[in-house]
Amino acid sequence: MVPEYFPFKIVPISEASDALSKILPNAPLLSPDKIFSVAESRLLSPEFVRLENWDAQEFGNDIYSKAEIFDLMFRERPPESQLFFLPDDILSLQKGTALSYIGTNLREAILNFPRFVFDSDAVFVWPNENQVSVFHHGGGFFHVRA
Repeated sequence: MVPEYFPFKIVPISEASDALSKILPNAPLLSPDKIFSVAESRLLSPEFVRLENWDAQEFGNDIYSKAEIFDLMFRERPPESQLFFLPDDILSLQKGTALSYIGTNLREAILNFPRFVFDSDAVFVWPNENQVSVFHHGGGFFHVRA
């Protein structure tokens, strides 16, 4: 049985991969490091922002809440258009699927998501905005606008 992730819709991962390919050709969807490298090679100047005290977070000290990380990552309001969302734990549980979201309050949707999201890699792809945002399991994030 496939779990529900309301308000996210489960879609084939190929939809998310195709969307990323239009923004960053040759960037593999499931590798944040390679997404960053492809963006750098295209001179898109992604800036990797490392969160302070991430090592303590990884050791279970709960330095950051989901809301705090979301707010740090999306200081500028995220686009309100179609989004493909690929949290690492969903990818490992359901091969071949991604999540899609169209809504006006991504923050609320992420805060109500049944998993923490920011304890591993998470890729956000906005095809209509030519934007990719990535949270890296190493405790940082970056945005790419093509």
